Amino acid sequence: MLDSLLYRKIPLIILMFLFSMVAKSQQEEVDPAKAAQNPLANIYSLPLQNNTNFGIGDYSKTSNTLNIQPVIPVVLGESG
Repeated sequence: MLDSLLYRKIPLIILMFLFSMVAKSQQEEVDPAKAAQNPLANIYSLPLQNNTNFGIGDYSKTSNTLNIQPVIPVVLGESG
């Protein structure tokens, strides 16, 4: 009897947890245009830069350089 009550409550508990997570994410929603201009915003980005150079070396070969510069925000201390 106790096991069947527990199994009925588990999906309810999971749903309550998921709804609370959705509500929290909706409260913290930020305008992406404003966040992109804030240098202290908590934004992940992965800028890619491709540089092509011609006439490299003895045989005038082409050189491609791909720069990958990930930006990962890190919390250094507590605020408040």
